[in-house]
Amino acid sequence: MLNLIFGNMIRVSIVLVLSAVLAHAQPVPLEKWAEKLQTYYAASTPVKLHLQFNQPAYAPGDTAFFRVAYIVASENTPLKGFNLIELDVVDHGGRVVLHEVVRIRDGWAGNQLVLPADLTPGIYRVMAYDNWMKNFDRSRHFAGELHVSGDRVFSDAESAPTLTCFPEGGRLVTGLRSKVVVHGPARLEKGTVTDSKGNQVADFSTDKNGYGLFVLTPQAGVVYTVTMAGRSVQLTASDDGVGVLFTPSSSLNVPHRVVLQAPSVSRIREEALNVIISGHG
Repeated sequence: MLNLIFGNMIRVSIVLVLSAVLAHAQPVPLEKWAEKLQTYYAASTPVKLHLQFNQPAYAPGDTAFFRVAYIVASENTPLKGFNLIELDVVDHGGRVVLHEVVRIRDGWAGNQLVLPADLTPGIYRVMAYDNWMKNFDRSRHFAGELHVSGDRVFSDAESAPTLTCFPEGGRLVTGLRSKVVVHGPARLEKGTVTDSKGNQVADFSTDKNGYGLFVLTPQAGVVYTVTMAGRSVQLTASDDGVGVLFTPSSSLNVPHRVVLQAPSVSRIREEALNVIISGHG
């Protein structure tokens, strides 16, 4: 009988407590929701993470350098102050093979992952997140890939089998002075650039890594031939587009210089352009 009375007293007490809580709980007016949300965001700023590696692929035992951007989601601006994020490298079986904590300062950080020499070649999933993101599903995490090569380790001894040209800005544009980077099949070799009539308009030399550079102002309807070590490649210019000239500074106290060019009659001059610049370090 005493147990029954005591049990009933407990249940009555619980009912009284719940009744008191419900009696004092007032519904939040609809017009207050935005204010409450702003208060929450002031304490927990929604952010976005982006991570970029310095190479498209790595070999086991390599050091993978990367850059992290920690951005305020509503403004696309770096989040000020010091913060910590976590980074996981996950294999195809869902196992975390590498874990690292990265310190962010004013929205940016650079760091590296040392890949184990016995890491199995394959494509790994890279996840980056902060403590706030742990409260939600993984759709808020940064998700990317880390490619690890097979049994062939990348080597400086391997040279390019073909001659390849890379116009600065992505392509040549008629009438615009442009830099063209050359990756050649031979190192410390000279090459030439000729027009459709066979006139030499530029020359270049490759360095110890097989890279060279020449400057060209292409003309409409002209096919340019780049020749080196018995190989050749042809270049033509587009009638319209944006030419990019990038001049890196030799001092930390002097800014880099980026010049965007467009033909005088180009429709692009009337449009809004977005410039994306990225670099390691």
